[in-house]
Amino acid sequence: MKSISILFLALAASFTQAKGQQAFKNVSIEQAEHHYVVQFSVPSETNIYQYRIEAGNDSTDMEVTGVVKPRGNSQLERDYMYETFDTGYKYYRVVAVSMGSQLKYSHILSRPPADTRPEHNPGVHKQMETNILARGN
Repeated sequence: MKSISILFLALAASFTQAKGQQAFKNVSIEQAEHHYVVQFSVPSETNIYQYRIEAGNDSTDMEVTGVVKPRGNSQLERDYMYETFDTGYKYYRVVAVSMGSQLKYSHILSRPPADTRPEHNPGVHKQMETNILARGN
C-alpha cells in the first residue's frame, strides 16, 4: 500500500511595512458646519486597493459608509480626509484594504456630540443620506 502526503502552502499578501510600523497615524473625527470630517494619515502606502470608512451605532457592528481611493505607492506620509453628512452614526473607523484583500483597522473613533447652538443648526434637522466626498493631499 502506497501512502500519499499532501503539503499545503499558504501564501499571504502583506502591507510591506517595517517592523512595528502602524498602518495609520493621526486618525481623528471632527465636526464641521453641518457634517463630520474623518482625517487620517498613513506613514507609507504600498499595494493599497482602497481605504474604507466604516460606521455604526456600536463599536462591534459597523458597515461601510464610504471609500477613499489611495494615491499609489509611496514611502512618504500621506494625509486623507472623508466628509460625511450622515450624522446618525456614533462610531467610525478606517480600514486599509490591500491588493491581496488583507485588512488593517484604525482605532475606533467616537464622533463628537452635535453642536446644538442655534447658529450651527438652523431649521429642522432630518436624517440625510450619506454623501461620499473624499479627497487627499
